[in-house]
Amino acid sequence: MTSKYFDFCDEIVREYFADTLLEGIYPPLQEIFDFEFMPEPYLPLLTSDQHLPSGYLKWLHVLSANPGEGLSIQRKSYVCAGKIEGVSDKVPYSQFAHRLFRKYEEFFPTRKDLKKGIGHFRSAQDLAELSVYPGALQIDSVPWHSERLDVRHKDTLPSLIKNDRRTKQYCALLRDYLHDCAVISIDGARGRSEESISRDSFNNEWMKFKADLIGMDIDNATFSPILKKGKKITAAAMNVGGSAKVMYCVRGHNHLPGKDGLRALAKLLVKL
Repeated sequence: MTSKYFDFCDEIVREYFADTLLEGIYPPLQEIFDFEFMPEPYLPLLTSDQHLPSGYLKWLHVLSANPGEGLSIQRKSYVCAGKIEGVSDKVPYSQFAHRLFRKYEEFFPTRKDLKKGIGHFRSAQDLAELSVYPGALQIDSVPWHSERLDVRHKDTLPSLIKNDRRTKQYCALLRDYLHDCAVISIDGARGRSEESISRDSFNNEWMKFKADLIGMDIDNATFSPILKKGKKITAAAMNVGGSAKVMYCVRGHNHLPGKDGLRALAKLLVKL
């Protein structure tokens, strides 16, 4: 892995362990994010028969709906206690990120509110297989955690990032890396539950920020319904044909769909 993005991810996790990360963080972002939790810029979603690859360029990249709430097993007190095999301040993040996923496979089923998370990981693996990519790599638009990041904050976050040296650098390197990658970005739809998803559901500052990260001209993208309930569109995608770049928006949660929806998304992820 020679990408500057992955090198930078190693760097910010080293700073986290060394208690120097906050020195480069814009104070307003320190009020939004919880920096006691280890940064988690990406997760290789390895299947049981996969080994850590030398690089992820040809994998399907899944840009999550995070930032989200930090978990107890992501607290520094837990991580530094050596409770996750192979994870330590002596090892680069790139060498233990896959071990975090293995830990989540054990931990998520023990919490009722996280069981759907495992289903999301499995769906990402299935989508990669249906789209004929060798694996799935989950990536976060912002590597920090927060339980206070509501819709209001998400729309102001892009402007705050412009004033933050470390997060701005992270996003710039991620944008450069994703330029030639197959990417699907996932988010929950805003508005009332009875509303049908439309092009306008993708028209907010957070969605525009994510579209820019993955290299999509969302103004010239095609709107495709993915799931319907009666006449109501409950999940939809935006994509530019042949680019393997997809923005996916779903009503009621922020996970990937079932098999039929995955097959529809796989067709949009073909790279010409």
